[in-house]
Amino acid sequence: MRNKSNDTELKELLMTDAMTVTELENKIHEVFGLNAEVLRKSGNVWLETKLTSNWTLLQQNKMGIAIS
Repeated sequence: MRNKSNDTELKELLMTDAMTVTELENKIHEVFGLNAEVLRKSGNVWLETKLTSNWTLLQQNKMGIAIS
């Protein structure tokens, strides 16, 4: 898809709560060519998700809420 005003290619990313952290990070790289790292907010602290990268985004959100 192209944006007619400046001829820039528009890209979209479909994200679902069933995706794992790894799947989302890989999709961001595939679609946008960017390296991404997903963090989970727990209270006032942002935590890396490297040890839980196989969790779904829903699981990450639920854990962040439970710990807050």
